[in-house]
Amino acid sequence: MLKELFIIKKGNQNNMSKMVKGNIPLVSAKKFDNGYKDFVKDNGKEVYPQNILTLNNDGDGGAGISYYQPSKMMLDTHVTALIPRFSNANKYVLLFFSCCITKQREKFGHGYSLNNGRINSFRITLPIKENGDIYYEYMEMFVKISIQKMYEKYFQFFKNNMIGVDD
Repeated sequence: MLKELFIIKKGNQNNMSKMVKGNIPLVSAKKFDNGYKDFVKDNGKEVYPQNILTLNNDGDGGAGISYYQPSKMMLDTHVTALIPRFSNANKYVLLFFSCCITKQREKFGHGYSLNNGRINSFRITLPIKENGDIYYEYMEMFVKISIQKMYEKYFQFFKNNMIGVDD
């Protein structure tokens, strides 16, 4: 369950009209742009750490989407922070988790949002080692290889579509 792997904290920014422009990302329950709504100034409410996941509780079609957050941020009340409890939480492992969570997003929407009870009972399937431990190394390598394959496809596309450029 998520609650065994992550500290779960609801966002607390609830008065968007009074927020002042700044340099801290404000994450909302958007279905694109990593959830970024704006960049705001610290207003004394919690600033969440970098290298965590966010989970959209509801929103504009984004309910159930999880994003990897590489920098510190503030969260509106429609988003939950998932702060890793495990020590080997790097970008690639968290991207794997994010995909596993987001794959289940069709369960959620405006009529069935992610509330505390649903988040606390949320389950995901993960690779495990023979001894029953989570296989974090596999998760990391899987994401790295997937990214490499995407880059190779992009490079091949550009190579095949370059006009007037000699190889």
